[in-house]
Amino acid sequence: MEEQLATFIAIFVSVLVSFFMGCLAMGLFGGKTTLNYLLVKISKGKKILIWGDTPTGRRSYVGKLGGDIKEGVIMWSYLGGEKVTVVIKGYVGRYYGVNYVSLNVAYPEIPYTLAEDGEAPTTTVDNKTLNNIIKRALTLPSVDDDKQGQTLKLLLVLGVITVGAIALLYFRVITIEQAITGLGVV
Repeated sequence: MEEQLATFIAIFVSVLVSFFMGCLAMGLFGGKTTLNYLLVKISKGKKILIWGDTPTGRRSYVGKLGGDIKEGVIMWSYLGGEKVTVVIKGYVGRYYGVNYVSLNVAYPEIPYTLAEDGEAPTTTVDNKTLNNIIKRALTLPSVDDDKQGQTLKLLLVLGVITVGAIALLYFRVITIEQAITGLGVV
């Protein structure tokens, strides 16, 4: 009986540790988009995911849907100000089970449709902004291998800490089990 309890506790603790590590990884690698996606998914259709093209790239926002998904308005905030976007039939898409709309934050009143590969249609691209982005990309300094090495070392240290914590928990459970067995309490 004690062995089954210890096995159950060890499995339960390892599942909890795995769950929290997964949540941490999702938060670290998914960033704000993951949180926005979950907020929209939990709202059950009352909110909508917004892909906004900003001067620095595409970001995700959460908008509150006013009216029907086929005709209505989306209220959302950008840089501390409230924005209103008109929902036009055919411009609302689906992304992993949630509704989304794509728009340029400089002109947030009317959305546009994304192509199959996630690219914006050329009619929504400002040529001056596009040229500036291309110039920045061409003059961008190369990625250091040192940064990749630091990231690899950090992941290695985190892995060693995780393995050590799991081993410590395992040996603690064995020690507690031996103490309970030795006392003859159970």
